[in-house]
Amino acid sequence: MRALLSLGARDAAVLRDGREVRVPVGQLAVGEEFVVRPGEKIATDGVVVSGGSAVDTSMLTGEPVPAEVGPGDGVAGGCVNAGGRLVVRATAVG
Repeated sequence: MRALLSLGARDAAVLRDGREVRVPVGQLAVGEEFVVRPGEKIATDGVVVSGGSAVDTSMLTGEPVPAEVGPGDGVAGGCVNAGGRLVVRATAVG
């Protein structure tokens, strides 16, 4: 269990009042929007609000090729953003 927990992100760049504020993942709430830059882990499960990228889902699916995501697509926490900037609305936390 500890090994799985270590795979997740430690903090997230949450959008608050038009600014990005870094907060620990434990303070992220359902419905909040957060930014995921290239190379960063996705903080929690959510839906892409804006942006487009390839996301490395190999830790979940075993698929070696990153999956393309865009607005309306779901993303899983702990996966790595391999390409562009994403804004994600959190759908599950904890």
